[in-house]
Amino acid sequence: MKISIVESLYKNVYASSKELSILSYFLMDDVGGRPINSLVNWLNNDNYESAVLNYSYIKKNGSKVLIYAFYDGYEREEHKDRDKFEIEKDELIKIAKQWQDVYSKYIFMKITEEDGIFNIIGAHKKDW
Repeated sequence: MKISIVESLYKNVYASSKELSILSYFLMDDVGGRPINSLVNWLNNDNYESAVLNYSYIKKNGSKVLIYAFYDGYEREEHKDRDKFEIEKDELIKIAKQWQDVYSKYIFMKITEEDGIFNIIGAHKKDW
C-alpha cells in the first residue's frame, strides 16, 4: 500500500512514492478547497489537451490524465525522464470530489492507494 500524509495548514506532504507525492501536491495546490467544476468541465472538454496549473502541468491522453510536477525543471513539455502521475480521467474526478469534501473539514489528510484504488481520510490531528 502506498500512503501520503498531507498537512494543509502548513502545506507539507509526506508520501511513500514519488508518483503519490505528485498527486498529493496536485490535490493540495491545484485543487485545494476550490469547487472542482472547472476541473471536471476541462477534463470532459475535448477541445483542450493540456493545462498549466499552480503546481503542475496536466495533459489528457485518451481516457488517462498525466500530471507532471513543475519541480523537475521540464516545465511545459513531455520528457522520458520527467516524473509523472498517470490516472484514468473518471478516477481523477472521483478523487477530486472526495478531496474537496475532506479538505473542507480537516487539516490533515491521508491518501492511500492499493492496487489502483484510492481513498482519502481526514483528521483534526495527526494521529496516524
